[in-house]
Amino acid sequence: MRCSIVAALLALAPLLSIASAQLSGRVGPLTSICKKTTICNVLDYGAKADGVTDIGPAILSAFTNCVLKNNASTLYVPPGNYAMATWVTLRNGNTWAFQMDGIITRTGTAGGHMIIVQGGSDFEMFSKTRAGAFQGAGVDFHKQGLHIYGPRILRIVKVANFCLHDLGFFDSPAFHVILDNVSNGQVYNVLIRGHDEGGLDGLDVTCNNCHIQNIQVTNRDECVCVKSPSSNLLIEDVFCNQSGGMSMGSFNGSTAVENVYMRNIVSYYSTQFLMIKTYPNGNGYVRNCRFENFRGFTNAYALQITQYWQNSGANLAQDLSGVQLSNLTFTNWVGVSTDANSRAPVFLSCSTPNPCVQINVGADVLFWDPSHAMTAYKCVSAYGTGVPCFPALAAGKTPASYVAQTTTVKTVPAGWAQSTVPTGALASGFPLTSPIPVEPLPWPQLHFPAC
Repeated sequence: MRCSIVAALLALAPLLSIASAQLSGRVGPLTSICKKTTICNVLDYGAKADGVTDIGPAILSAFTNCVLKNNASTLYVPPGNYAMATWVTLRNGNTWAFQMDGIITRTGTAGGHMIIVQGGSDFEMFSKTRAGAFQGAGVDFHKQGLHIYGPRILRIVKVANFCLHDLGFFDSPAFHVILDNVSNGQVYNVLIRGHDEGGLDGLDVTCNNCHIQNIQVTNRDECVCVKSPSSNLLIEDVFCNQSGGMSMGSFNGSTAVENVYMRNIVSYYSTQFLMIKTYPNGNGYVRNCRFENFRGFTNAYALQITQYWQNSGANLAQDLSGVQLSNLTFTNWVGVSTDANSRAPVFLSCSTPNPCVQINVGADVLFWDPSHAMTAYKCVSAYGTGVPCFPALAAGKTPASYVAQTTTVKTVPAGWAQSTVPTGALASGFPLTSPIPVEPLPWPQLHFPAC
């Protein structure tokens, strides 16, 4: 299935209900790949599939001398192994595609981003063979010790009407894929494999009107992370496979996030199901979001809101503002917690000057810690429904801050059952000292329409 087909179907779908979908309009390229017929082959601009010759100058030359000079063109990296020693920024392309059927391995050591696509509209980046991939060779940095990083792989900045699909991103020296202030975008069938360390985000998203689907991430930090400003996001069918887990934030300064719908999320041996995190002196809002159908198998945390991220609320005298969290709904979550006696699976720690309101947790949000035979709920300055530690809030009354309240439950929640191990689950994360191999995408072959 191609972006243009999916976009057409979405355009016909009803988008009126926040509960059913968050998108505000069509997503994906405006022009079918079948019409982007001028082929800008990097082999014609100096690239060699020898695993040694730097492909960076060839990509930039093909973009400058072919893509920008020919409307409806495709920058083409044929199958083969390529080295990349210099980074490229591809600016202001319109009605074009980047067909990435080879494997590009980082050989340069500079910071920054290996590839930046900046500005323009009507863009598609994909692998037709579904074997295209970026190998960041991050092990060269990480094996030197914790928190030694290099460049990020891909950043898409201020691009409208785009799609990224059927690609693999492996062993990034830092973040893997970043969508930075984009709009009307679609991302699907993306496999990300990073090392077992923080600071190696999978997919970071700042977008207005984006659909993200069929993403699998292995790392030990953000799986898919929503950042500000973002609105009208539909994020579904995500597998956080030995990962940090889903997240929103961290939010600091002015925040504007609304109408985010996450559903069908699987977390296997991840740090958390979902964390929403802010710093205390920010302002703005996170509102009107829904989180539905989460399944977890052995997670350190489960549902966590922390508005004092990294213990930043130690000096509450300076806590003068706070991002307002409101109208957040959680339904149909089932999972295993590993340490409920010290980490409440439902932990909602909200702003002192700006308590969370309308935090609606369904009766079908079920966690259990088999090793300690318990589950727990911890609330701080949070109001809503469905959590036993929420205090009552009389109609018309202003929410007030309150200190931590914890409710412990010693009986298995009715309806709870241990999740089955998902297909493709990894026995462990990738250690810092070992390379991460490039592997096929885990989804069945999709048929591309004939042009």
